[in-house]
Amino acid sequence: MNWNEYKIKPGADLSGAKLSGANLTGMDLRNVNLSYADLSGARLTDVWLQKANLCYADLSYADLSGAHLDFANLTKAILERANFTRAFLASANLTDSDLRNTNLTNANLEGWIPTNFTNSLLDDANLTATNLINANLTRARLQRAILVDAKLEYANLTDADFRAADLSNVRLSRANLTNTNFSTANLTNAYLSNTNLSSANLYDANLTGAILPKESDPW
Repeated sequence: MNWNEYKIKPGADLSGAKLSGANLTGMDLRNVNLSYADLSGARLTDVWLQKANLCYADLSYADLSGAHLDFANLTKAILERANFTRAFLASANLTDSDLRNTNLTNANLEGWIPTNFTNSLLDDANLTATNLINANLTRARLQRAILVDAKLEYANLTDADFRAADLSNVRLSRANLTNTNFSTANLTNAYLSNTNLSSANLYDANLTGAILPKESDPW
């Protein structure tokens, strides 16, 4: 496919391409190089972007619902207000990315290599029913984020900031909560078995109905 003289196909080098507003629905873009590309407002519904290079790419306001981004590199990508509903991001690298106000509802991020959100911004993001099992959220910021019914078993939340986030019904069994900040967060009916809360900040958090770890739990 050609778009504004760009040849768009698997493995193509589109680094720095100007694709703002492009309609790439359902396209096969596996292994494509889109580093520094402008894809703001682009329609990428059901697109195949496995192992794509999207470092520093601008995907703000883009529609990536149902997209396949397994093993994609989104380091330092701008993803603010993008739509990742039902997207697949297993083992993707989102280090230092901007996901503020992003919609990740029902997205699947569980991978044998942890999906990496280290230092990422997820303030006000919607992660309702998102599968984050085994994900790495070290030092990620999720202030006011919605994580209702999210799965975070075995996730690494070291130094993550969940202040004022809604984590009701979240599953955190065996997650690493070292220095995790849950102050003023809603943890109603959260499942926290086999976690170590001793170094987590739970100041003024709502733990109504939460299943808390027992002294006998093997942390």
